[in-house]
Amino acid sequence: MARPKEFDQEKALRKAISLFSKQGFAATSTDDLMRVMDVGRQSMYDTFGDKRALFLKALKMYVAESVHSINVELERPGSALFAVQKALVTFAERKDLCSAEGCMGLNAIGEFGQRDEDVSRITRKAARLLRQTLTGLLQLAAFSFRTIKSWSGFAGDF
Repeated sequence: MARPKEFDQEKALRKAISLFSKQGFAATSTDDLMRVMDVGRQSMYDTFGDKRALFLKALKMYVAESVHSINVELERPGSALFAVQKALVTFAERKDLCSAEGCMGLNAIGEFGQRDEDVSRITRKAARLLRQTLTGLLQLAAFSFRTIKSWSGFAGDF
């Protein structure tokens, strides 16, 4: 019977995100990950797989939470311009997943480019979700602007 995990997997994954954000994939060793995550080699492999599998899990978590945080701001009521501004500022000021040393999503794109199918799939999905929310917001803003403009012209008749 397998022993139960004696560490917080989410906390360990967040520590891996921080390290990958700072150093990138290639410059991060398995030993670096074990030290930062405070896990043994076997526990790391049993829980997350190899370094690449851990990186992909960390990247998925990072982009999912990043997209969610941006979309929350974009979907708030109010002006579209303010929502976009607030979303960008909120993302830039995040302390939980973006460190001063770098953004894991952008770093992954820079390090792997289009060469890695898995990384590309994760980052493209995130970009597609953000683009859908932003497009919907801008279409709503354009519709609102046209409506206000047509009503203001109509109001001049009174």
